[in-house]
Amino acid sequence: MDRKRRLIVYGLYIQIACVIGLTLSLMIGALWYAVNKQDTVVKENYANLIQEFLNKDLKEQIYLANDYSYWDEIYFNLLVDDEIAWAKENLGDTFSHNNSLAEVVVLDRQLNQIFHHQNPNLGNTSLLNKRDLKNSIRSEVNYLIQNVKRRQPETATSGSFIVYNNLLYIISVGAINPDSHEFDDSGQIHKGYLLLVRRVEFTEILSFAQYLGIKNLKFSPLSKEEPVNGFLLFSKSGIPIGSMDWNLTLKGGSSFEDSLPWILPGLLFLALIIWLIVKRGHSVITLLTDEASIRAFKREKLEEQAQGLKSLVDENLRSSEQGESSLKLSVEILSRTLKADEATIWLFDGNREEAHCHSRYLFAPDQHAEVLPTLRDNELNELILRIETDRHLVSSSDVAKSYLNKFWHLIYGNYEGECILTVGIFQHDYLKGFLSVKRQGVTAEWAVEEVTFAQSVSNLLSLVLEKNERLLIEQDLVLAKDEAVAANKAKSEFLANMSHELRTPLNAIIGFSDIIQKELNGPVSPVEYRDYAADIHSSGTHLLSLISDILDISKIEARSYKIHPEATDICAVAKAVGRLISVKAGEKKITLNYDFDNDIPPIHADQRGLKQVLLNLLANAVKFSHPGGVVNFSVRMGDDANAKILIEDFGVGIEQKHMERIGQVFYQGDSSISKQHEGSGLGLYISKNLCEMHGGSMEIKSEHGKGTLLILNWPKSSESSLSQQKAI
Repeated sequence: MDRKRRLIVYGLYIQIACVIGLTLSLMIGALWYAVNKQDTVVKENYANLIQEFLNKDLKEQIYLANDYSYWDEIYFNLLVDDEIAWAKENLGDTFSHNNSLAEVVVLDRQLNQIFHHQNPNLGNTSLLNKRDLKNSIRSEVNYLIQNVKRRQPETATSGSFIVYNNLLYIISVGAINPDSHEFDDSGQIHKGYLLLVRRVEFTEILSFAQYLGIKNLKFSPLSKEEPVNGFLLFSKSGIPIGSMDWNLTLKGGSSFEDSLPWILPGLLFLALIIWLIVKRGHSVITLLTDEASIRAFKREKLEEQAQGLKSLVDENLRSSEQGESSLKLSVEILSRTLKADEATIWLFDGNREEAHCHSRYLFAPDQHAEVLPTLRDNELNELILRIETDRHLVSSSDVAKSYLNKFWHLIYGNYEGECILTVGIFQHDYLKGFLSVKRQGVTAEWAVEEVTFAQSVSNLLSLVLEKNERLLIEQDLVLAKDEAVAANKAKSEFLANMSHELRTPLNAIIGFSDIIQKELNGPVSPVEYRDYAADIHSSGTHLLSLISDILDISKIEARSYKIHPEATDICAVAKAVGRLISVKAGEKKITLNYDFDNDIPPIHADQRGLKQVLLNLLANAVKFSHPGGVVNFSVRMGDDANAKILIEDFGVGIEQKHMERIGQVFYQGDSSISKQHEGSGLGLYISKNLCEMHGGSMEIKSEHGKGTLLILNWPKSSESSLSQQKAI
């Protein structure tokens, strides 16, 4: 090895050694930091637990003070009636013993002592004796009293830690209030305060601390020395009163020191392994060079395929044509991406008896070419079956006698050494066509990623075809809609024009026939001519009525029918209609029963339209009633202050299967019944629409063979709403 190469190798070794040393140093430093951080967290957590125990005791005594200070009995028996005996019984030995209290004191509003009890089991020293009361305790008690004064009776309690004779106590203060919140003359509720004192016993804390490994847990009065493992304890007023401290052996640092003898050999062994890996790295890199090149080539092909799919999707979204550009772009992308000599798309006809070549692209000239002839023979049926089963087919020149070669001969001719990939185009699991990609002079199998890419293009083509079908359907629907609108408009215009053209001669026929039948210009001879004139007059009148109805329908459908609402006496209109229909009812000996509420105020309605509605409906009731029957005609005030018109007959009725279509144009229900009566089936349709134009509604109730009930709800419309209806 020459000097230059030796320097390079030694320099590489030195760099590797530095990297390994730095790695080991970082690992040891991180491990050392982790164990010390663990000790710190454990120390803080233990301090929080001890402090939480103390706070729990404080809260429990505050809740106890709240229970006994916010109480009617202590308020009325001790502060109002001064019953000391009651206080001894309820706040004396039993109460102190059950709650481990050292002292119980009741003060009035001026802080004068009313009751004082000291638990003899806990010593003879009194913390709250006024003569021996320390300034610090007095200051803390005054602070707590001022604190509870500012609170509501339900929460007028507070508590704190205090120190007396180097011992830790909990004191809680509660403002004495009745449950009923009875105010005195001064406007305040409480008249005194309840003070509870309890010495903090560390029995429960010591057992828990022993479980955690804490030793020598103790409370110390305030001193200049800071606690080593514990924390300072503060009163409610924020004054430090002492500290909690203990001895604690943290195992993190010691465990790390104990584990160093086996950690260091392990790290050295790891360094040795890394060294050996680096030593042999050069040979490994050499072996992987070819594989890396292959991976890079595959990655490049995948990126090219992804870009091709993106271009195809963008073209499909951007193109406004029926997918023609997308289909042509698909074969181009297939040929370029897969480096195929030829790519084609074949689509079946409706019966899948023929396959038409839609697009064809040649890679060598880099252009679209003339499509291939249509396929139809038995080979096509076999190919369809294979594609539906396997989804994609691979054919090569190695398979010399397969039917696929015959099929490809129909498409491409017989080429030696070619490989063809065929992928079906499915739409909801139905084969719509297929795409084929051919490489000449190649017999190797298609790679998995190439087959996957072709299937992805096939899926996109399926979406393109589905989009084309939807566009065609939408175009057909739009065309059908336009034709229907045009036909309806032409119909309305034709009906309107023909109605006007027919009315003029019909009026002349009706007029002259009326003159003839009434013999206004002298006797008619022979007499039969007068009867003929009467028939002509009757038929002409019926035809004129029918034409008028058709004209009204055309106006309604064209939304050009105009109403002119005005104040209308609905009862007067109903009576006039009844008089007109009474003649026809008399011919069939039908009784008309009227029930009109004359107190109904005038409504706003188009008088002609209202009259036409009532005439149509009442005439129908008489028409379909049995001879000698009854028709009830009533007008009354509805529950919503609107007019309610009811027309009821007891005639043939309507079958339920005809109810949905009743009220449609020219629909007369049962043809066997409608043929027995005159009519066109237009009156009910016109009446329903006129009622709705006024903002009302029409309801039909009928039972076959028992009769029909028509209910009109005619609104008492305001002027503003009627002005809107006029524009319809």
